[in-house]
Amino acid sequence: MCNSNISTFELTDHIIHKIALSTPFPVGPVNIYLIRHEDSLILVDTGINSLSAQAEFTESLDNLECNVNQIQEIHLTHHHVDHCGLAAWVHKQSGAKIFGHPDIAQYMLQAHTHNEEHHTYYINLMKCLGVPDDRAVQAMTLWNQFKSYTEPFHIDESYSEGCVSSLFLPVFVPGHSATDTLLVFQTTNDSIKEAFVGDHILSETNPNPLMRRPLPGKKPIKALVEYRRSLEKSTKLGLTRCFPGHGPVFCSPDNVIGGILNKQEQRNQRIVNLMKTQDNITPFQLCNHLFPRLDIANLYLGLSVCLGHLDLLVSTGNLSMNKIDNIQYYTLAGD
Repeated sequence: MCNSNISTFELTDHIIHKIALSTPFPVGPVNIYLIRHEDSLILVDTGINSLSAQAEFTESLDNLECNVNQIQEIHLTHHHVDHCGLAAWVHKQSGAKIFGHPDIAQYMLQAHTHNEEHHTYYINLMKCLGVPDDRAVQAMTLWNQFKSYTEPFHIDESYSEGCVSSLFLPVFVPGHSATDTLLVFQTTNDSIKEAFVGDHILSETNPNPLMRRPLPGKKPIKALVEYRRSLEKSTKLGLTRCFPGHGPVFCSPDNVIGGILNKQEQRNQRIVNLMKTQDNITPFQLCNHLFPRLDIANLYLGLSVCLGHLDLLVSTGNLSMNKIDNIQYYTLAGD
C-alpha cells in the first residue's frame, strides 16, 4: 500500500492526517483522522473491524512514523460499524480513552449481539413496509455479517452537547444515525471554524438517514424529517471547513447542504409524480420503482431512502398513510 490513501492538513496548532480505509459497503472507503496536537495523537473514528482495514490502518501509521500504541484518545462521530468497528482493538493496543455520544454503546451492543429480538424487529418492520416474508428473512439473514464488523467497547467519557471535550465542542445532529455528532474544533481564530462531521454532511454522496430500532423507552423517529432539522441546525454553526466520513475534505459546507436538500426535493417531486399514476403504494413498491436493480443485500438501504421520503411527504401534507393488514400504504393527500 502506498501513501495515496493519506492526505495531510497543517493547521495553526495541529496537523491532521486523513486516512482512507476500505469497507465492504457501497459508499466505499471510510475516512479516519489522526491528529497530532502538541505531544498527543488523537484519532477520530476507526474504520471497520476487518483484517484488511486493520492492516491498512497499521501500515498508514507506519508511513506516518507513528504507532497505534501512541494514540491517547479516540473520538467517535457516530456508532455505525465503518466508523467505530476498530475502537475496541485500538483501545486494547493503546489504552486510549474513548469519547462518544451517550447512546453509542447501546447501539453498538445491538449491532454486535444482533440477537433474535433485534432480528425479529427488523423482519417485522420490513414486512410492515410491504416486503414479502421470504425476502425480509433473507435480507436480515445477510445482516448477521455485521456481528464481525465490530467488537464491544465502552465509552470512557460521554459527550455533553455544548461542553468542550478535549479539542472539540460536540454538537448532536441526529438523522443519518441516532448518535451523529459534529466535533467542532476549538480555536482562537474566530474566522476559522472547522469540524469533523462524520456522515452528516458529505460532498459526493447524499447521506441516507437510516431506519433504526429505537432504544428501550424511546419512541420511533422519522429519520429524514429529523435529518433535515439537523441540517438546519448545522447551517447556524458558521462552519468554514468540514472533515467528512467519506469523500474529500470540503469548504463552504452551507453550499454542500444546499445541494443535499436540492437532491432531496428532486426525489420528493419524482415520488409525487409517480403517485399521480400509481396510488396506494407501499415503501417496498416505491423502492422497486426507484432502485429496480437493487440487490437483496442493500434492500435495507433502499427502504431507508424510500421510507424517509414518504414520511417527509406525509409531514408536509403531500401524502397520507394508512395501514391495511398491518402494511403501510401511501397515497396523495386528498385522494
